[in-house]
Amino acid sequence: MINILKNREILQKRINNGYKYVECPFKRLNTVISYEGTISDNIRVIVKEIEECEIEDNNLISKFTGAPIELNKLSDGCKTAIYVYFRAILKPNKHEIINITECGPNAIKYILENYRDRQLNLYLGHWEVSTDTMADIVIDEYTEVISIQELLK
Repeated sequence: MINILKNREILQKRINNGYKYVECPFKRLNTVISYEGTISDNIRVIVKEIEECEIEDNNLISKFTGAPIELNKLSDGCKTAIYVYFRAILKPNKHEIINITECGPNAIKYILENYRDRQLNLYLGHWEVSTDTMADIVIDEYTEVISIQELLK
């Protein structure tokens, strides 16, 4: 289940209780690439979905310019989603809080829909979530599970 922290006091309380806070996960792209040893098919899917690019001959191609996209030129939201993939699938850490505030609605939707069955703690400093996002979450420290659809009504 995804737990989204919105309240900074609750975030600070968790940090004080030993949770690791990853404030800028988009700066950890190299950690994921180094761990996998390559740009995996899973990372390509994330990039294709969020950046809406095409994959040709092992290159990510911008739909806007037709030019190859370097990983370090991806949006912060896409790089954050790649880090969330790392923590949700490759190397889970239930005592880590990942700041996803830099993500736009498309990256947030990707994260919430694709990792909804994983134990994740995410901090979100805004509520720009796509209305068609299909996921159930827990907000702050409440135990009630709520759907994104209900929350956005």
